[in-house]
Amino acid sequence: MTDDAASALGNMLRSAGTASPLTNLDLSSCKLGRFGLAAIAQALMTSSLMSLNLGNNLSMHSIKPMIGVTDKIGTSLGRLLSTSAYLTDLNIEGNAFVPKEMEEIVTGMASNYSLTKLNISNTEATGKMSRLLAYSLMINKKNALRHLNLSNNSIGDARFIDDYASLCSHQHISLTVLNLSGNVIDDISATKFGKAMKSKFCRLQVLRLDSTHRSRSSNAATITCNGFGELIRGAAASIPGVQRTRLTFLSVRFHEVRSTGATLLAGLLRTTKLKVVDLSHNKISESGAVGIAYALVDKNGDNGDNRLGNDKDEMQSPRTKVLMDGNPMGDTARAVLKEMKLLW
Repeated sequence: MTDDAASALGNMLRSAGTASPLTNLDLSSCKLGRFGLAAIAQALMTSSLMSLNLGNNLSMHSIKPMIGVTDKIGTSLGRLLSTSAYLTDLNIEGNAFVPKEMEEIVTGMASNYSLTKLNISNTEATGKMSRLLAYSLMINKKNALRHLNLSNNSIGDARFIDDYASLCSHQHISLTVLNLSGNVIDDISATKFGKAMKSKFCRLQVLRLDSTHRSRSSNAATITCNGFGELIRGAAASIPGVQRTRLTFLSVRFHEVRSTGATLLAGLLRTTKLKVVDLSHNKISESGAVGIAYALVDKNGDNGDNRLGNDKDEMQSPRTKVLMDGNPMGDTARAVLKEMKLLW
């Protein structure tokens, strides 16, 4: 879509205002430039649109800032966030925004009371932007954000990830789904998330802390058995007399969790509410994998459906899954777990 076409669409949206029946607008992968994105954002400030997808428009080739334009797109999206009373879902993933633009955008969250889902993954967001977003959410005691995707960015210091662990333990923060994968995450960050999950105010249900091929190197920060253990202890924690949300999905892929961590998970699995734990591509050997298998049978109940020797078609998938693909557990253990439908 050309900038002129985006401007024309913007004029149409602006003239319709809140009377427009449009509630969902998907302009992802339309090759919109900065002028086009700004035109759309400005036009929607007076609309009743609820869902906006502007993902994957600006390529790395357009990352060079332009005087008067770079400021405009960041300011426009920031103002949209700060003024819209209707927008609940914003996706700007995969856009090569420059740091100034991202900072302007996330500042809008300081006075946004409607957005429940924000996807800013793969935008080359920096640690400074990450901290600014965390601060904006912290000071906005009426923010409604539930889902936040910050994955695959350029947050190269785990201390910025720690901000979100602290954020999740505050009373007015309602985050239930948080994806920080593909950034620098280490044992200290994992430990702080484990501590946050012990708070009666933590509402996290889904937490993704995967490393990736992109973020993983020989000297990269990583989660080991120590950090993973704290995550599981946090997921298992209960507060007598307090009904609260508990973690149901935990993903720690491409880290350095070994059989010691798997054994700890096996010991505490029954006391958690976890439905899926993704430990793919770690360092779990046969002993750890077998320990988890026994724990799964114990937690899910064993009425014969999951025993070896039964017809595969009669086997029921367990209610809790632990994904362990890509671990050095050995062919025998792998075959047994697959037969028991305890390995995906």
